[in-house]
Amino acid sequence: IVPSKHRKASTISDHFIAGFPNAILVHDCWKAQIATNAKGHQLCLAHLIRELNFFIELDKEKWSSQFKAMLQKAIKLKSTLHYSQDHSYEISNIEKECTNLLNQTIDFDNDKFKAFKKRMIKLSSYLFTFLHHEKVPADNNSSERAIRNVKVKQKVSCQFKTFEGAKYFAIIR
Repeated sequence: IVPSKHRKASTISDHFIAGFPNAILVHDCWKAQIATNAKGHQLCLAHLIRELNFFIELDKEKWSSQFKAMLQKAIKLKSTLHYSQDHSYEISNIEKECTNLLNQTIDFDNDKFKAFKKRMIKLSSYLFTFLHHEKVPADNNSSERAIRNVKVKQKVSCQFKTFEGAKYFAIIR
């Protein structure tokens, strides 16, 4: 844990100069995380599914339901994979389904939805990294649980009183 006054890419590059060349980062679609040098990236599917739930509730839009079902199918597939065997066919089918969905033209007049779809097209290569690597999860929930105590400390004490205090807390954690 490293304290910072902001969540910019410079925080990552200042504290992790080489980035994470031997790691696959599992993260939200935060620009600073995407820009971080790493062996690979995996978008947090739990975050994406929550966004899709919003679109489904908002307008019962069919595409959102299909995209959500496809992500859930990929998560379920992960639980059945034995990495000593070849699963390229099953993984390829999920990736093709994703490509087909992303190529669909949708007439849904919602700026947030349009931004979501555009982001998925741009970052589609980060959707199924977890299927290709045995130890990569589909979400960053375990990472978020690991830092939850820091967020609780911030909220209970109305933030850290000094930056030095934040640094000491990070060292202790």
